[in-house]
Amino acid sequence: MSGIEIREHIARYIAPAPPEILPLTVSELEDWLEDVAWQDEAPREGGEWQLANDALRLLAEFGNGDWTEVELKDRLGALSRTYWFEQAPKAAWGASDSGITRRDQPLELVGRSL
Repeated sequence: MSGIEIREHIARYIAPAPPEILPLTVSELEDWLEDVAWQDEAPREGGEWQLANDALRLLAEFGNGDWTEVELKDRLGALSRTYWFEQAPKAAWGASDSGITRRDQPLELVGRSL
């Protein structure tokens, strides 16, 4: 199970898919997440496991009537994006020639002209 696979399945549920890709129903997504999150060989820690279990929690809350389907899709999308940002490589890019320009200063005041 990879984070990308989980996010792709979530996307198949929350977003309209191209005709060649069948969208998932809530129950299909839930069944798939349960299978991958609770496989015998699946680690019980790490980002992928947490993503799958957080998505399952949201699906359970939806099943209890805590969320509408629109709210569920919003929350699953936010969860998927948050996971991606947390897993993205973090690097500072220090080789920039440009200085910082405050937006409230005219360009002439910072040594540049239009």
